[in-house]
Amino acid sequence: MHIHTAWLQFMSTIIQSLSMPYTCGQKPGKGTYRCTKDYEIIHLDQDSDVLPPCPKCNACSWDKIT
Repeated sequence: MHIHTAWLQFMSTIIQSLSMPYTCGQKPGKGTYRCTKDYEIIHLDQDSDVLPPCPKCNACSWDKIT
């Protein structure tokens, strides 16, 4: 992997982590999401999946972690 490519991937990860949280009802795409209130983890398997309320605390704020 070239240094330039690695740098771009690193910066993309940083920018993504600084973005606003996703909320219930959004379709943010496949991935792993963490509740911003109690850190519960959920997985969306398809791009068409909708973020639900947190199954543990019922909050509606999620960070994408992968």
